[in-house]
Parts: sequence; structure tokens; C-alpha cells
Amino acid sequence: MNLLLTKKYSDGRMNIFISSMMTLQDFRPSMITMDNIKASGEFDLIRDIDLRKQIITTYDSYASTSTFDQMIMDYANDYVTPYFFENVRFSDLSSINKNILEDPAFENILIGYMTLMTQQINGYKENLKQVKTLNEYLIHSQK
Repeated sequence: MNLLLTKKYSDGRMNIFISSMMTLQDFRPSMITMDNIKASGEFDLIRDIDLRKQIITTYDSYASTSTFDQMIMDYANDYVTPYFFENVRFSDLSSINKNILEDPAFENILIGYMTLMTQQINGYKENLKQVKTLNEYLIHSQK
């Protein structure tokens, strides 16, 4: 983002970033345990109310992250990939459009992508925090 805003278009990292915008990995949390507990209505088996709350909070954070993942995937499919198909030669990531990095459409795509990526990263950080908290609770409750 800084390279774009400071107009350092010749920096080679821009090509690396362009390719990374199209190669996304989808986060697929394992929700089997939570789905089984919900479907069976067996939350009563978890007698520790604080543990029950922590489990729910942890799984709820996965739902938010999955939403962010879908948003960025949709954005890449709807805006990033079509734009790059028209403006980038994939064999060497060279520009078909010589002024691609100066194109306002590219700048808008990049800013939108970075905004969604920041939200996604924050979601992952929250997931990690919740998992660590749940893990610590489980470790301490077994002592």
C-alpha cells in the first residue's frame, strides 16, 4: 500500500503483491464438535458454565472469520481477478497495460483488498486469542 501511495511503481514487490492477491486460501474451521453439541441439545453435559461460554465464544469467532474469508474471496473473484485478466500477463506478471500501477481502478482495487485483508487478519487474531483462552481454561480446569 505504501509503495502505491508513495508512487514507487517500479518496486518489484508490486508484482509479487499482484500475484498474491489472486492466490487466496480458504479458512475452514472444524465445526463438527459444536454442530453436534447444538444438534443434540447436550450443552447441559458441560456443567461448567464458564467453560460453556468460552466454547461458544470460540466457535462464534470462527463464524466471523469465515464471513471475512468469504467477503475477500468474493472481492477477489468479482474485482481483482477480472481486472488482472485484462491488465496482467500471468506468465511473468508483466503489465499488458503499461500504466496499470498508476490506474485509479487498480488503486481502488488495492485499497479495497487491503481493507478486507486487514479485517480478515484481525479476525484470525481474534480466533487465535479465543483458542488460546479456551486452551488455558481447559488446562487449568484439569489441575
